[in-house]
Amino acid sequence: MTKREETRAVPPAGEEAAEIAEQYAALLDTMEEGVVITRGNATRYANRAFREMTGWVGVPAENMPSLLAMIMPAFGESGNGSSGGEGHRPPLCGEYRIQCRDGEIKHVQITSVPVPYEGASADLSVVRDITEYRRIEVALLESEEKFRVILDSTRTPIVYYDLEGNVLLINQSGAAIMGGVPEDFIGRRVHDIFPKEGRAILRRVKRVAEGGRGREFEDSVVLPIGERWFLSSFQPVRDVGGKVFAVMTVSHDVTERKRLAEAWRDFSRRLVEAQEQERRSVARELHDQIGQNLTALKLLLGPVLSRSAPENAGVIAEARRLIDELVGRVREISLDLRPSMLDDLGLLPALLWLVERYESQTGVRVIFKHMGLDRSFPPSVATAVYRIVQESLTNVARHARTDRAVVTVMAGDETLTVHIRDEGIGFDPGSAGASEASCGLIGMRERAQSLGGELVVSSMPGSGTDVVARIPLGLSEK
Repeated sequence: MTKREETRAVPPAGEEAAEIAEQYAALLDTMEEGVVITRGNATRYANRAFREMTGWVGVPAENMPSLLAMIMPAFGESGNGSSGGEGHRPPLCGEYRIQCRDGEIKHVQITSVPVPYEGASADLSVVRDITEYRRIEVALLESEEKFRVILDSTRTPIVYYDLEGNVLLINQSGAAIMGGVPEDFIGRRVHDIFPKEGRAILRRVKRVAEGGRGREFEDSVVLPIGERWFLSSFQPVRDVGGKVFAVMTVSHDVTERKRLAEAWRDFSRRLVEAQEQERRSVARELHDQIGQNLTALKLLLGPVLSRSAPENAGVIAEARRLIDELVGRVREISLDLRPSMLDDLGLLPALLWLVERYESQTGVRVIFKHMGLDRSFPPSVATAVYRIVQESLTNVARHARTDRAVVTVMAGDETLTVHIRDEGIGFDPGSAGASEASCGLIGMRERAQSLGGELVVSSMPGSGTDVVARIPLGLSEK
């Protein structure tokens, strides 16, 4: 098989990305919570649960109102949307009232995070219908008996603890997931019910009671049905005098969401791998085929051009210059796509070469500090670190207006840390979504997250920029 045939044997990254995206959409439709992706003022995607919740079943996403447009004004406010109108992003976290398609008002809890979507920055919002829980609160004021009926009708586990960690009240769902009925648990200490997690739960109860403010925690709990992940809201309960006498916990099973997050990470990792494979193939094609053919052309034309008439000397010199320039340009493009030394020699030689080449091309001095790089790393980790350093230095040259940058790469037993620092003009990260550098920042963050890591960008106008990525080595090597 020739080099060209090897290149064509690699499936295009776009086909694999489309297949993975379709699988990911199918996973989203299995969630009981609503998921909606918004870009600007337009809805780009809504899963089955969100459409059923709001009544927009069967309507294309682009014809649906945005999530922000559905939010009702807070009491005493006017205008459409509690965050100030269509020109703003949805809030990152909070409880709101939304108006459904048929005019029904529902209470929801919204959690939004920025994500890359179709090549641009968008907001992924998880929308949980809490209308039932708000009705529970009203019922408690009206009748304890009615409250008990409604409490037991909800499928979400709800437990009331006193300040010593004893169970005051638990609904049917909460008792069922622990293999019993409410009477089995009322009056028992949390340590007896949860031998492993009881101490941590009691600390949370005391912390919420002392602080007088609710808090959320996400962790795993071992139950008779197996290990499950829960997002638990701890809220203080006050008597008529305002004194906290109990703490209520509402625990949402987020096991499927955790699996979805893992699927999203796998999607990002596979997409990056497909892109790198395509880059590697194109770079090899440029170097092995086009580059070598241009060199052969130069050698073949050499004797012919040297015997040409004197009056053609100027044209001959220009032809040779163009061939040399084309050979050099093909080599530069090949190296930009995928430097062969990253695969052949490893991460440290590739970074040393990148820094030297960057300095000669841009005039920006780079101070490169490293530790623990004299060993091999998984290809996915080496590629991610190389691309993060490369993109960060490119942003320094394009935007920072400085002649100096510091690159620090440290590898320990469990984590590899990358830190790129410049003393340039800086920028406002809150407005980076509209800047040219934003796509690069999104790509870097996506690379780190695909390996179970994180990437944080810190900057202020006039104070330079810090890009810090932390990649867990243990997870990446699995």
